[in-house]
Amino acid sequence: MGWAPRLLLALVASSGQTSPLAAPPPRPEIRPFRVAAPPVIDGVLEDDAWRASLLPLTEWLSYNPLNGDRIPQTTEVRAVYDDRFLYFAFRCVDPEPEKVRSTLSRRDNIWNDDWVGLSLDSIGNAQSSYDLFATRRVCSPTS
Repeated sequence: MGWAPRLLLALVASSGQTSPLAAPPPRPEIRPFRVAAPPVIDGVLEDDAWRASLLPLTEWLSYNPLNGDRIPQTTEVRAVYDDRFLYFAFRCVDPEPEKVRSTLSRRDNIWNDDWVGLSLDSIGNAQSSYDLFATRRVCSPTS
């Protein structure tokens, strides 16, 4: 039993090389804002719930076709919650809006269009998440 503390000390005091015990880099976190009343879900971000809920995010990079490239488009993300739900809103700004691609397609077939997505890792294991993706095209049963 006397060897266990020395072994642990040797692993922790290694020369800075990555080891299985090394702490992973910190993961980005968002902090949604609490609201007394839920936001109006109408595509217009002008009600009180959305006004002060802009998240401080870093520069956005492309995913497809060139993963990791800097892009001229900007995206603002707002996040709020109330007693029942968590709400997200995206404002995507493109310097050439006429080139935004959004086709009507079957579910899970939007990858050739312009889209915005959200992945929520609710248990923090970096292995599973709730994924939501949307394009500019909006459909409803009444349209």
